[in-house]
Amino acid sequence: MTASKDGAPSVNGLACRSAPFLHLAVPRPEARYVVFHCADPMDADGTRYYESIDFDDAYHPQTILAYDLKRRIAADRQRRAVAGAH
Repeated sequence: MTASKDGAPSVNGLACRSAPFLHLAVPRPEARYVVFHCADPMDADGTRYYESIDFDDAYHPQTILAYDLKRRIAADRQRRAVAGAH
């Protein structure tokens, strides 16, 4: 994935339908949704973000599982480099 011309952040990810975890999980026949739990807390209290999508959306070719936001990562690296230079 790459940034758009308007400077939107670059995102690394993969199509959910080709993600190995969807094929490794064996959902119950009555299951209708996939739930994703974020590994990082979203606030100081340690609350973890989660999202659910139905199986139709999970297997849609345009649904991605994003695992890296490059603009944020680059900004963090730059901030640390500047802080270390002082």
